[in-house]
Amino acid sequence: MKKIIYTIIIFFTYLSFAQERIVFGVVLDSINNPIEGANVIIEGTLISTKTDEKGEFSIKAKINDFIIFSFTGMKTQRINGGH
Repeated sequence: MKKIIYTIIIFFTYLSFAQERIVFGVVLDSINNPIEGANVIIEGTLISTKTDEKGEFSIKAKINDFIIFSFTGMKTQRINGGH
């Protein structure tokens, strides 16, 4: 009986990870210069990161998550990160 329970727990853990992916990207301004230090946040969560000196970021997102990009003095953008 214990083997079955452990298998089910491992299976559900696997399924929960399978629904997430790491999203990579670059945040650029209107003339294609990288933006260092832009905030990248998964909407409705505390998961966040900032862009590096090249404007690059990576963040773990679920298929239906929206990613919010913000930077002081610029318009905030909301993009579907799962597709």
